[in-house]
Amino acid sequence: SNHKDELMYLRISNTLLNFFLEEKNNDEFEKCYQAVLPKFQSIDFTHIIELKIYIKIRYNFCRYLWKSSQIEKGIEETLDVIEKCNEYSCSYFLRFRKYYIN
Repeated sequence: SNHKDELMYLRISNTLLNFFLEEKNNDEFEKCYQAVLPKFQSIDFTHIIELKIYIKIRYNFCRYLWKSSQIEKGIEETLDVIEKCNEYSCSYFLRFRKYYIN
């Protein structure tokens, strides 16, 4: 189904984002992240699987911002993700919050 394809696309994109982050390939990271952004429109945040992959992708973007010294934007992005976590709160995200806040 189309929805399964979307999820698969998000999963593969997240794997690529991880890879580009580790390889310090910022250009490819940027391109990949920009391509993923429009897909966020169709995410159903009440489904934990979709919420998880969304958070993982945004988390990678936060890491990218911190690593490339875009601190202000990194803080903004991190707080935004935490807000989303709180909105649809579930224990999965406590790790994310702990990592950044403490």
